[in-house]
Amino acid sequence: MMFGGGADAAAAASEKAKADFGTLVTFIFLVEAGAYCARKFGIDWVLV
Repeated sequence: MMFGGGADAAAAASEKAKADFGTLVTFIFLVEAGAYCARKFGIDWVLV
């Protein structure tokens, strides 16, 4: 996999990792916001 263009492949992998991390952070934020709203408004049917 690292035969020629190895730096490009590493940079692409790094970009993908950053994108995946951003997606994960966004997902966690949405889950936490949903849990907060559920507690604030007394919604019991939300599984947290």
